[in-house]
Amino acid sequence: MQKILIVDDDVNLLVTISTRLKKAGYITKIASDGLEALDALNEERCDLIILDILMPHLDGSSFLAILRTRDNIHDIPIIVLSAKSDNEIKEICKEMDVKIYLVKPYDPEQLLPAVESILKKST
Repeated sequence: MQKILIVDDDVNLLVTISTRLKKAGYITKIASDGLEALDALNEERCDLIILDILMPHLDGSSFLAILRTRDNIHDIPIIVLSAKSDNEIKEICKEMDVKIYLVKPYDPEQLLPAVESILKKST
């Protein structure tokens, strides 16, 4: 089964997305910021990361910068799910090879097809 790490500081959103993905047959892990996400990835590699940008401690942009420098995890595909949608963030996401960028509030019906399209390409 494929593993997805969900990184967001909104606990309700973490639970909602995790529940939806589990029902679709995925294994999920959750983290409330970039530091927790890095710790989770040190424990176990995942197949996809769903990432918020605006978070405490280590935000999504900084997390991406660190992730892309680590040999063992630099190639994990990313879906950004964020309320921040300015051109600067979009450019950072493009530079960091983010596969899909969804703006909050998002349509929950968009997320599962996005996940499936990325995971089918990576298998």
